[in-house]
Amino acid sequence: MPFSVSEQPALLQLWFAGPALQVEYDPLALSPDDRAREAARLSARKAYEWRVSRALQRRLLHPYRSSSLSHSAGHALWAASSLHEQIGVDLERIRVIDELALAELIARDDEKRLLRRLQGQDRTRFFFRLWTLKEALVKAAGGDFPADMLQVGIRPCACTTAIDDGMTAAATGIWPADVERALTVSLPESSQAADAVQPYTWRLEGLGNRRWHGRSAMIGEHWMMAVVWPAQDVSIPVRMLVRQATPGDARVLPLEHSVVFGI
Repeated sequence: MPFSVSEQPALLQLWFAGPALQVEYDPLALSPDDRAREAARLSARKAYEWRVSRALQRRLLHPYRSSSLSHSAGHALWAASSLHEQIGVDLERIRVIDELALAELIARDDEKRLLRRLQGQDRTRFFFRLWTLKEALVKAAGGDFPADMLQVGIRPCACTTAIDDGMTAAATGIWPADVERALTVSLPESSQAADAVQPYTWRLEGLGNRRWHGRSAMIGEHWMMAVVWPAQDVSIPVRMLVRQATPGDARVLPLEHSVVFGI
């Protein structure tokens, strides 16, 4: 490929691309399984998403043990881990929707209470955090979508994370506005002071007793993403490489309004 990534090998990598990457689509580079599905995919309404994702797949750095793909509005996000046997990722374009109506289908009662206490942009962003985190966790856990969306969720907890200094915004109390307001109005009963929100982070739960780590963030102003992976028994800082693929090039992709999940 006509680009290089010089960082030390990442344990977890994220690659994002838009419709322009179609120019790198090469049917001869498809895996045998993808080659068998190519005709059906390319006759579908969203054939361009297939081309973008398969071009993006070629950017994944080897070796990796697991990977996960998400599409939204002609864009693709691919996550891969060299450490974990399971990983899940989801990407959604942020758009005007009826958050409370859709929450009836995917959110638990306490999550719906958080949404009802938020307004406007905060509610929209928080809804897409819920959606992407739930779908990424269902993927990572090998569950059924959308049936298991109600079985997984997020909870605030007074705990620390095992994630490295590139992912500690939540642990230090630097919260995106939507999350800060949601936590402020939903502290555990044992915490009364408003400033008690600062030591709190989020944990992910559902689909069995396994513990999960993850990250929720925005890509620019129009995209919400989430990536989820199993927590390790031994604390291993997660080195994450995040890149946007453009034709013939790759660049660092900032993740904004980030929230870390872990226990």
